[in-house]
Order: sequence, then C-alpha cells, then structure tokens
Amino acid sequence: MPALAVLAFALVPVSGAHAATAGVNLAGVPTPADLDAAAASGAHSVRVFARWVDAEPSQGPIRPEWQKAFQDIAAGAKARGMTPVFVITASPQWASGSANPNTPPSPDHVGDFAAFTGQVAGLLKGNGAAYEIWNEEDESDFWSSGPDPARYVALLRGAYGAIKAADPSAPVLLGPLTGNNYAFLQQLYDAGAKGSFDAASVHTDTACLDRGPDQFYRDNGRLARFTFLGYREVRQTMLANGDDKPIWMTELGWSTTGQTCSRGTWAGQKPAGVTEANQATYLRMAFHCMAGDSYVQQALWFTQRDAAAADGELNRYGLLRFDGSAKPSLAAFSDVAAGRDTITGACGDFDPPVITIQRPTAGVQYAAALTIQAVATDASGIGRITFKADGKEIRNFTGADAKNGQAVSIGWQGAKKLSMGKHTITVEALDPSGNTSTQSVDVVHVDASKLGSTLPTKVTVKSLKRNGRKATLRGLVVKTGELGLSGKAQVVWQWKASGKAKFKTLHKSLKPANKPFTFTQTLRKGGSWRVQVRYVAVAPYKASASAWKAFTVK
Repeated sequence: MPALAVLAFALVPVSGAHAATAGVNLAGVPTPADLDAAAASGAHSVRVFARWVDAEPSQGPIRPEWQKAFQDIAAGAKARGMTPVFVITASPQWASGSANPNTPPSPDHVGDFAAFTGQVAGLLKGNGAAYEIWNEEDESDFWSSGPDPARYVALLRGAYGAIKAADPSAPVLLGPLTGNNYAFLQQLYDAGAKGSFDAASVHTDTACLDRGPDQFYRDNGRLARFTFLGYREVRQTMLANGDDKPIWMTELGWSTTGQTCSRGTWAGQKPAGVTEANQATYLRMAFHCMAGDSYVQQALWFTQRDAAAADGELNRYGLLRFDGSAKPSLAAFSDVAAGRDTITGACGDFDPPVITIQRPTAGVQYAAALTIQAVATDASGIGRITFKADGKEIRNFTGADAKNGQAVSIGWQGAKKLSMGKHTITVEALDPSGNTSTQSVDVVHVDASKLGSTLPTKVTVKSLKRNGRKATLRGLVVKTGELGLSGKAQVVWQWKASGKAKFKTLHKSLKPANKPFTFTQTLRKGGSWRVQVRYVAVAPYKASASAWKAFTVK
C-alpha cells in the first residue's frame, strides 16, 4: 500500500465488451486453503510477494524450504486455473547494507538481484508465472532511499534479461506505480526503461480512499495521479514514448475501516475508508470503468482477507473479514470475475460546460466600456467562469458568483485602454471535475469621433394596442454596436379622410432612443390611421424607421 493519496470529485463513457481479468492479492506465504479461497471467489490470478530477503538471508543459494514453498504456490495456482504473479522485492542486508528490506540493493549487488530473479523464474517455469520487479519504487515506503529512476532502471534491466533468459514466455512487469504515478513513469523512460518490461503495473488503492472510481480531479489539465482513472494518463505517457504496452492494475481496493484518516494529505480531515456496501459498489464500478479500456489486462483486488481483527485502514481491505466471513464485496468480485457487469452508463463526467456569450456580439464596435455577459451550464455545476481579453484574464467568477445556467456579466472599463482595432474576448468555464470549455468573439475598438453616421440601427415595434381612441405603442431602437446610443425615437401618427389618397400627420412625440419606449396617444378623429416610429440619427448611428402599422378607429 502507498503512503498517501488524495481522491476528489467527479467523472469517459465506457464502450466495448473487454473486461480486465480479475485477480486477488494474497498476504504472506499463502497456504493451499488460501489458494482454494481465491479460486472459489472466481479469481483468475493471485499476487504474492516473493521476498529476496527470505530466500537468501545470507549470500548463497536459495533456501530449499523457500524454494519448495514458492514452487508449491506456483503449481497450486496453476492447478486451480489461476495465474501466479510474484512481486520480487525486499533486499537482504548483505545486498543493501541496511537492515531495512525496503532498501534497494547497492550498485555492486544489482547483478545479484538479477541472478536471483533469473533463478526464481527458472524454478517456477511452466506455471505461467508473471513477475513484478520491486513494489512501489516511486515512494520511500518501499524504496527507502527515496525514488531514484536511474537506479531502479538498472535493477529493472538486469532482472528483465535474467528472467527472459530463464523463461522467455514469462511476463515481466514494471514495478507498480503508486497511484498512477505517470510523472515518475516519464522519468523511467528518460532513464532508459523502454524495452525492459512487458506491461506497466499501477496501484489505485491509495491511502484514505473514500471516493468512487468514477470521481476524479485534474492536475495541470491531466487526470490526477491519485484518482482511479489516472491509469489513462499512464497509458498516454506510454504511448507518448512509443510504447504500446498493456497495464496491469495489481492493486485496487477500498478499506472498510470506520476510522478517520491518519496518514497522507487528508490525515485527520476525512474518513479513512468506506462502508462495506460501498466497497462492493465501488468494486463493481471499478471493473465497469476498466471495461472500455482493453489495454488494462489484469486487475487484482487488494486484498483477499482482512489483515487483523482490530479496526484500521490497512487491516480492512479484504473481500473476507478477518474471521473468514464474507463481505458484500466478495459476491461483487465473483460477479466481475465471471464477466457479469451490473453497472450501466458512463464512468465519469467528461462533458465540459456549454457556454453562450450573450454580449458582446461578434464583430461589435465599441468606444468606451465593454459589457461582457455569458451563461455557462453543466450537469454537475460550474466551478469557475473566467473572462479574458486577448488571452489575459479580466476576472474570475467562483463560488456563488459562478452561477450554473444564469448570466454573469461585467461592464469592463479596462476595454477603453485596449489599442484601436480588433481584440478577442474569451469566456472559459470549468466544472468541478476540471472539464473546461471556451468560447470567443472578436470585437473592434474604435474612435467614435471618426466614424460619422455609419452604424446601422433598427426600430422595432413590439406592440400596438387600442382602447377606443386611446392607442399605446411599445418598442425599442436596436443598435448594432457597443457604442452608446443617443438621439430620439420619434412617433408619427397619420390620419386619412374617407375617400382621400393621402395621409396627414396629426400627432408627433419624442422619447429617448437609448431605452425601450412607450408612446400613448389619444387620437383626434375616427377613420383610417397609420403609425411609424423613426430613429432620429445621431453619430455614429444611422437613421432608421419601423414599417407603417395601419388600423381603423371608429
């Protein structure tokens, strides 16, 4: 298990029928009864630690009793239809110079480690065994001197060559990355790891994990290391280095402890585990999430049985309780191991917010302050809305100000300081998962004094209502720019006598053109009438007029 982790919220659709082959981790040196229990659960593989320090506590040949025990494990797993996966780790003091078995061998004993792995592969050949080279070498819990990509790659290369010489068909796995540590994986590639492993292994059973596998957050735009779905970033890192290799998730799991987190970033701040019911649910969800990613070939639950009766995070990862009774997760595991996926729908919300820029409109001209108004909508809510001009941030809206589905706006005075000419206004929105979308419009900063009367307008009559001879007309002058609209809206009421061809203006009045207008007029006579509203031009806007509306008054 790794030393620390953080897992936060939110959610790629799963498609395709492939499901990762389900296996289980076994503690210590498993007995035939342990192998029977694993086989009864439906496990197709078992993972066991093969500790160098136990096999060769003093420099010399492998201890016969260790050899027999592991040959029995390998043969027993094969006989029960399971693939044995052995984690070769833990240095003896003579090889590392330290009493701590998690100290890697010193440089002058790397060859001894390689020789040991080759001997193990030779002894266990014929049982379909796979080998992981060390365990979580990217954290000091298992690589006590601190992560050292170059030193690990030297260990990996030697072991790979020795195992392949002894058993060419045996899969050799990169030591598991703690919490999908794709940054460390890139360091391994930089140090020359390519070509020295057949699959990359990852661990997603990170400390104090209490969120489901469909929930994630992002780190610099990528799925974060300590999210379950971060294995997709491991895959992308491999492909970016020209390495189309599979992934084995050799540990996944959720603890059923009732305690508060005691280690890592969230120590003392959150639960250290989940309920037994949620453990079963998250197990099903995890295999459902992996079902669409065919490159995930193996997934081994950590672990088969609780480590102790006492409550505690590390003691409660089992499918079985310490007394051997089944948790709900055992039935869930048996289902996924048999290929039964009871979860439907997408694994995670990867849809970014939808943005509509309401103001300004594309190509609009402005000369003073610029109104920016936008709406962002997302099923999971809005985490942040950002307004930008030419790529530079104007303002962020967060918390209660980042309204989901409601307009947010500013009257940006800083627009007056932009140079004359075209500029790009961008609205960016992200949801709680970090899914991000952007929309942009171009605007033009102009010198209004040099425009003349060039910008179009449109007079719109919204309604005309009459009550006897009393007529009420409502409408507005629509401008095509952000420049302020001055001038007047003039209404003209014209009457025509019966049998006459021409209309005569009987009423006129004015209203400010920069806001919606309402004209109410008591008409002087009965007969045929028509009405029109005209915008009286004031630079930089052109004059315009509505269509005539005709009506009859008795």
